[in-house]
Amino acid sequence: DQFIYHELGRGAHVRTALHSVFERLDFSNESKWDLTIQDASKYYSNIIHGKNEEKNVESNLGYFRQLVDHVMRADININDESFSLSEITSGKRLPELEFLFTVEQVNREEINKYLGEDARLGGDSNIEGLMTGFIDLLFEHKGKYYILDWKSNHLGNGPEFYDREGMEQAMTGSNYHLQYMIYTVAAVRWLKTRIPDFDYDKHFGGVIYLFLRGIRQGKDTGIYTARPEKETIEDLDKALRGELQEADN
Repeated sequence: DQFIYHELGRGAHVRTALHSVFERLDFSNESKWDLTIQDASKYYSNIIHGKNEEKNVESNLGYFRQLVDHVMRADININDESFSLSEITSGKRLPELEFLFTVEQVNREEINKYLGEDARLGGDSNIEGLMTGFIDLLFEHKGKYYILDWKSNHLGNGPEFYDREGMEQAMTGSNYHLQYMIYTVAAVRWLKTRIPDFDYDKHFGGVIYLFLRGIRQGKDTGIYTARPEKETIEDLDKALRGELQEADN
C-alpha cells in the first residue's frame, strides 16, 4: 500500500507503463509474469526499475509483481459469472481492439436519450463523422465476450477508497459510462461480423473496469462491472446510424 498509493506516481506516464505490463501479460502463464514486467521496465525505467547502486535506486519490480498477482487472481463477479483473469488463456484475448465506424448526422440530445443518467454527451449541436478508438481488451470466457479497461486512477490512499461508491464517483466524473456505452456498440458490431448467430443476451457478458491500485485478491475493491441493457445498446446503435431520427421524421 505504501508503494501503490505514495511512491507510484500519477499521470499519463504511469498509466502508459501499467498498460504496457497488462497488455502484454500472459494471464494464464504465471511463469512469464516477471519477464513481462522486466521487459516493460526497459521502456519505462523511470517508473518500473530494478536495483541501481550507481543511482542509489532500490528495485520496485517486486511491487509490480504483487500488483500483477492481485489483479490476475482477484475474483470478478459479473452477470452471474465468477472468474479470475488468470483463467483466460492468450487465445481468448484480443488486446487493443481498434474500432472505427461512421456516425450519421444526429443531435446530441437524441443520443443522450439512450445513454441513461450517468452518461452524457455534452453540447447541443449535431454530431457527424467517424467514431474511432481502442478497446483495451476484448476477451472470451465460457462463450461470453467481455470488454475490459485498465484504469490507473488514484482514488485515495487505501483499498477502501476503491469500493463501489468510490469507483462510481470516478466513473461519473470521468464520463466512463459514456466510454463503455460506445465501446459496447463497437464490440457488438464487431462480434456480429464474426458470430453468425450472435445474440446479445447469450454472447455478451458485460463491461469490466479495473482500477488497478485498488484491486486486492479476496476483495471486490477496484473492480467495477456493468452490463448495459440489450434494448439500450440497440437503440443507441440505431441512433448513431441515424435510423431513429429517420423513423421519428
